Amino acid sequence: MRPDVPAWRRSAALLALCLAFAAPAIAQKPCSKSDAAAAEKAIDRVLAWPAMHKAWKDYGHCDTGPVADLFTEALLRLVVGNWPKIAELEPTFNNDVPYREWILARITGGAMAKGDVDDIHDLSQNSCPKSQKRLCDALHEASEKAQGKGAPPPPKPAAPASAPAAPAAPAQAPSTPPKPAS
Repeated sequence: MRPDVPAWRRSAALLALCLAFAAPAIAQKPCSKSDAAAAEKAIDRVLAWPAMHKAWKDYGHCDTGPVADLFTEALLRLVVGNWPKIAELEPTFNNDVPYREWILARITGGAMAKGDVDDIHDLSQNSCPKSQKRLCDALHEASEKAQGKGAPPPPKPAAPASAPAAPAAPAQAPSTPPKPAS
């Protein structure tokens, strides 16, 4: 008796999907009070992109509440306040996808003040080093989404129901009588 291959594939796909969603939950450790305190100290000392990446890797699991606010401040300090050194971000931005997504989500997620998002928008559009076009484009797109420029326009309201259409005019009779069939 031969096993039903499509059923087996569906079961395997379902198992893989369950594991994909469960793995991050299993891998993420809870943030203890000592972790949060250490995270605050580490994030306060972030003055360069490699230090930010290390702080995120070490304490990203504590990215809520006051720690999240500190991460946002440190990110702004590096992007806006240290823009001439934006090239230091490129290696980890390109090679560490979760880190890149975290940075872009931080910009689009509403954690930053409008003025800060505007600064990122202007810097990424007008002051991008030529060698950093891909990075600047990603930051620019994220800032536009945060400003609402990247979102599709809202749908137009439906037209109000109108009165029923007038009945069609009756078909006119042909001007010549039909020929009899022979």
